[in-house]
Amino acid sequence: GASGPIGTPFCAGAQNSTGLSGSIDAIGQTAAGLDDLVLRARNLPPQTITMFVLSMAEGAPVSTGQGRLCLAGDVGRFDRPGELGLSDPFGSFGLAVGLQALPAATGSIAASAGDTLCFQAWHRDVGSAGPTWNFTGGVKVTLD
Repeated sequence: GASGPIGTPFCAGAQNSTGLSGSIDAIGQTAAGLDDLVLRARNLPPQTITMFVLSMAEGAPVSTGQGRLCLAGDVGRFDRPGELGLSDPFGSFGLAVGLQALPAATGSIAASAGDTLCFQAWHRDVGSAGPTWNFTGGVKVTLD
């Protein structure tokens, strides 16, 4: 099939210092074996540290920093070399996700058909009391 937007949004992002709520998109194909998944966060503060986070389940929103974490269970962080970065001058940040080496609390795990992957993007932000952090909304992708 063609490569395009995939996944289902969940959990709205909280407003960040740009006045907008950060959002996240998944682009690619849902076939686990094709390893064709790219995440893109938008509406972030420009030139700010950004990191995608992952869980196998969505959770009830938990307020943290200026935003809400909406992932349940073990949360993996895409903080390995080459995964963490700065949003561009327009407030976007993207990452090609390697489905055979997803970050997990116990190390790296491989995704399989039938897995549902839930993603959000964490980013630095500036709150009324100074430096803090925020999260985009979430997107979940079920692999086949």
